[in-house]
Amino acid sequence: MNKKGILAHNVLMTFIKILLLIIVIVAIVGLIRSFFVIEVNAFDAEVEIFTQSVLYSKALMFYDDELGRLYPAMIDLNKFKADDAVDRLGESIYYKNNRKVAARITLEDFEEDYIDSLYFNEEWYIKWKAIPDWVPGPGGVKSKEKKVFVLIKDGDQLKKGYLEFGIIIPNK
Repeated sequence: MNKKGILAHNVLMTFIKILLLIIVIVAIVGLIRSFFVIEVNAFDAEVEIFTQSVLYSKALMFYDDELGRLYPAMIDLNKFKADDAVDRLGESIYYKNNRKVAARITLEDFEEDYIDSLYFNEEWYIKWKAIPDWVPGPGGVKSKEKKVFVLIKDGDQLKKGYLEFGIIIPNK
């Protein structure tokens, strides 16, 4: 064999080995980075917690004093239309870390007739409603519309209806 051919072969094989080594290192680094969670998205959980907090609170739901029983998802229409409904709702929903949440809560009967609506944290709801959902980072917000089937208690009469939530939460 000639020495020039061996040298060219060795350089070519070394180049291929280095290329494969780089590919393997990039793959290992990619696998390791895929297991690290940098950001936890808890938006859907926060929306669900807020919704359930409203549906299980004494602020808007029917409460039987004789039995001491709360009827979840049964809206007391008198409580919903009362002037202090927003204040009672604010007292019943508690966030330990003081996370800002704003919501529009609309009550409709089964025929989609509008009955009434109220706001939780109305000042922030109006401000955040103007910000589009696609704005990333700390200046942006995420919003979600959710419709829940409820019973509406109007005096002694029960009607079927919907409680529609428009929830807005700022990005972290």
